[in-house]
Amino acid sequence: MAKRGAFRTSHHPKAHHHHEHRSPGKPGADVALIGGGVQTLTLSSPRDLELTLASHLTRGLVRIQLDASADLELLGAVREWNFDVDGNQTLRLPITLRANAEGQHYVHLFIEHEDVDGNTTARALAAPFHVGQRLGNLHEKSLSAAAASEFRTLPAREVIY
Repeated sequence: MAKRGAFRTSHHPKAHHHHEHRSPGKPGADVALIGGGVQTLTLSSPRDLELTLASHLTRGLVRIQLDASADLELLGAVREWNFDVDGNQTLRLPITLRANAEGQHYVHLFIEHEDVDGNTTARALAAPFHVGQRLGNLHEKSLSAAAASEFRTLPAREVIY
C-alpha cells in the first residue's frame, strides 16, 4: 500500500499557472502623480508637457493608457506606454494638450501592473488642468481663509441604474 502523500502530483491547475486578478479598487497599483497640482492651459493653444509618475511597483510590466475629458484634446498618436519596472522609479509621459473650452479638464490615466508571477493590480488617476478665468475664486472670497481650504470642488457624474 502506498503512502498517503504518494498520490500527490503537480497537475493542480494553479501549480504552474498562478494568476490572480485584484479588483482595481483600493489598494491598487503603487503609482502616484508627481506635482499633482492643477496646471493651467491657454484656450486653443497646444502645449507640450510631461506627466510624471512615481512608481513603487515590484518587478514586472506597467501599461499606462491615457484619455482626456471632453473639450481637452490629446494631440499626437501616443495614447499608451509600456514600462519595465523594478522598485522605485520615475515614469515620464510626454504629451501635447489643447483645450477647446474654458473650465476644468482632466487627463485620465489607467494604469495596470503585472508582476513576474502574473498577478495584476490597477489604478486610475486624473491630472487636472484649468483653462480660463477661475470663477470659483469669487465664491471663495466670501469664506474665511481657514474655511476655504477645507472645501474643494470635484467633478462628479451620477449614474442611476
